[in-house]
Amino acid sequence: MSKTQRYREQHDELLEIATEISAYLQESKVVAEAVTIRSLLSKLLAKLKIHLAMEDKNLYPSLMQSEDQKVVNLAQQFIDEMGG
Repeated sequence: MSKTQRYREQHDELLEIATEISAYLQESKVVAEAVTIRSLLSKLLAKLKIHLAMEDKNLYPSLMQSEDQKVVNLAQQFIDEMGG
């Protein structure tokens, strides 16, 4: 497994949940499916917190050690944007 495989899998999982939520974002469905939407949002938030923590703890520090200044700059940009 590559070093970034788990992050890619998490991205797929997050996108899947977001897509599922978007199916309910019609006025007629929001009220009728409020409990389902809330559950999906909670699931998305929980997975997103784990994902961001993994990036902050493992991915970005590793990227900051790169000899390629472009990689370091990009990692720093992500850290700044995501509040890591």
